[in-house]
Amino acid sequence: HHLVTKGMGEGGAEIARLLHDDWMAAVAGSIVIRETFERISAVLGAAGVPHAPIKGQDLAYRAYERPETRLMGDIDVIVPEVGFEAARNALEKQPWIERQAWADGEVEGGPWERAFYNVAYRASPVGSPVLLELHWCMGHRHHDRIDWPAVWARMERKGAGAGSRCLLTAEDALLVAAYHQARGL
Repeated sequence: HHLVTKGMGEGGAEIARLLHDDWMAAVAGSIVIRETFERISAVLGAAGVPHAPIKGQDLAYRAYERPETRLMGDIDVIVPEVGFEAARNALEKQPWIERQAWADGEVEGGPWERAFYNVAYRASPVGSPVLLELHWCMGHRHHDRIDWPAVWARMERKGAGAGSRCLLTAEDALLVAAYHQARGL
């Protein structure tokens, strides 16, 4: 607190208090996101769908000493393409999860949504609603250059059984993050 207010003049203490309050609210939001992810993971696991956190959720536990301090705005989960429909069915049976339309409109043309690579939900099991993006790849099937079957083959399984939570290898986590950033997703 002293470091923040030193040299800031009369308003320094108030600014420091506001920053602290905003930070605490953001950390609380990240904790809600993590708890929501755990519930989503349990649903997918019970449905026998292998799944893995990607992007911010994965990064929080891979790169942060205190994962709750990694500020996140949503949850991104990837499932194998063959498990996408089962994952959707399992999630849509939950009373605390509801489908969301994308602001930019959804692309129709088969079982996939939004350019054929993910579908959005609003999940509210533990407080404020959280946006959940369920992926089977990172972009339209004609543009996604990631070899997802190979990525799935390299993933570490965190449990036994068909619906186990998986983790990307460090190299694949970097690949997904770079692809995501390059596409501006």
